[in-house]
Amino acid sequence: MREDIVNYLNNNPTAGKGTPLQNFTDLPWPTYLSSMSPNGTFGDHTTLQAASNLYNVAFQVLSSNGPGYETTVSSVAANPMCTFILGHFAEDDEEHYVCLTDEHNLNELD
Repeated sequence: MREDIVNYLNNNPTAGKGTPLQNFTDLPWPTYLSSMSPNGTFGDHTTLQAASNLYNVAFQVLSSNGPGYETTVSSVAANPMCTFILGHFAEDDEEHYVCLTDEHNLNELD
């Protein structure tokens, strides 16, 4: 999956309106892609957007920073097949994103 996402970013280096995705990282684009390639590297908002576009899913992100920091990342091309709910821990908590559940699991709990 990681390889697919990095390849997607390599082949799609701009956002919807042509904004270079490099604008959202502190690294030159080739360096950023290389840094995202190894297993164990934490993803970021750019890789979540790529995964959303690539797999046609949405991510609802709940932050450890509290209310008001929630965000939803959705595919730019179509209605998502499902929504995954992720927890995001602030960088200083030595965690990043964790999957809490997806909407299909929520429906099973009803």
